[in-house]
Amino acid sequence: MVLRAWFRLFRFTNLAMIWLAQGLVYGFLVRPWVGLTHLGDLGFLGLSFCTVCVAASGYLINALFDRKIDALRPDRAIIPNHFSPSRVWQFYAAITGAGMVVALWLSLRADELPSLVLYPVAVLMLFLYAMRLKCTPLIGNFLVAAFIACVIMLVPYAYRDAFDQLFDHDYPVWKMLVYRLAMLSLLALLVNWVREIAKDIEDQKDDHAEGCMSTAVYFGPHVSCVYARMIWSALLILILFGARGQTTALGWIFYLGCLLLPAIVLSLRLFGNACWKNPSSLSRDLKYFMLLGMIYWTFFG
Repeated sequence: MVLRAWFRLFRFTNLAMIWLAQGLVYGFLVRPWVGLTHLGDLGFLGLSFCTVCVAASGYLINALFDRKIDALRPDRAIIPNHFSPSRVWQFYAAITGAGMVVALWLSLRADELPSLVLYPVAVLMLFLYAMRLKCTPLIGNFLVAAFIACVIMLVPYAYRDAFDQLFDHDYPVWKMLVYRLAMLSLLALLVNWVREIAKDIEDQKDDHAEGCMSTAVYFGPHVSCVYARMIWSALLILILFGARGQTTALGWIFYLGCLLLPAIVLSLRLFGNACWKNPSSLSRDLKYFMLLGMIYWTFFG
């Protein structure tokens, strides 16, 4: 039970997904095609550590601001059932502080001290989300989705000098990498935007009781599903566009297995009544779909 509380507080599964997303981008797109720069593998580990620290700080601060809402359902009240608010604040300070130290080292190593501002800005944005923007319809959902998309684009940003050199020396490879990275970031943005709306629908009753004007509270579950379907329709267009230029049999197999067929199944659920009747299951399955999409556009896009 105690271990489960730790997992729920830090959301280690989500942190692992963030680390995996950056690892796929670096290990299979940046490192083999762009090559090692002065940052090297150690620099990537530092970058990934900072990203995980930012995400973990967001989960901690969200748990702190949501403790009154969570108290409405004693089975999910991590604070104070398992951790006191003061202890979670200590975790928050330690994690954000450790990430800041590594971010400073990384910016000095890359001779990019101005880029250090990205770390406190990201921490501040997630703090503002937990404090206020979470209860702002659609905008709060978009902010979380945009953060996940930026997690992916942070890796090529860190190695942008090498990308500039690749542009000059091997434009076709540069174009292929930019295409895959753009598809990965758009996938992350759209899937997680829909997922955040589904999570709002799941938490609608608790948010309403606490006066939190989330998307589902402000618009109601049915209208919220309309917005989710509009965003999902944009994703379907992206998926159909992803078939463009696919020529190998193995690529088509992964396109069907990782993107098209799962998207069809999820579309049937999302455009049916699962959107408001079973949003928890839908949110979980969208996470798995995100993983499949990352695999496809990393290796076969």
